[in-house]
Amino acid sequence: MALRALRNCAPSALSAAIVRPLNFTVSSLMSHPRAFIVAMVGISAVLGVLQAYVRARHDDFRIVTVVSMFTFAPLLSAWCKADAANRAITPPPAAPLLVGIFALVGVPYYFLKSLPLQQAGIAIARAAGLFLLMGATTVALDMIASRAFAS
Repeated sequence: MALRALRNCAPSALSAAIVRPLNFTVSSLMSHPRAFIVAMVGISAVLGVLQAYVRARHDDFRIVTVVSMFTFAPLLSAWCKADAANRAITPPPAAPLLVGIFALVGVPYYFLKSLPLQQAGIAIARAAGLFLLMGATTVALDMIASRAFAS
């Protein structure tokens, strides 16, 4: 009886044509590099408010540095992996780790190793612009929140 049940469960030629193959990739929102970039800009905004809050309470300012390290490092590393997956390449050796730990060296290294020179230069310039945007976001929200906490 058990053999007959197994034989009845075996896919037929007709059902094999209808059933999807299992060689698919799981796609989620966080597998796209742009989602990580948006998250980093958002965290920059939150850090600006946190800086103002810590300054208003006269607390130790190093807490902001610790929070930024432990939020940006995994996001940068995950961005590197998602970008490589999005471009269907294998990231250069140690690039996700280097990008996460020391982004000022890791991001140019990643682009120079994974893109042609001209495209790498453009990508590095865009990354520098993003870094400046994140810094400006942090400073702007720090100034706005400082005024709000002062009153």
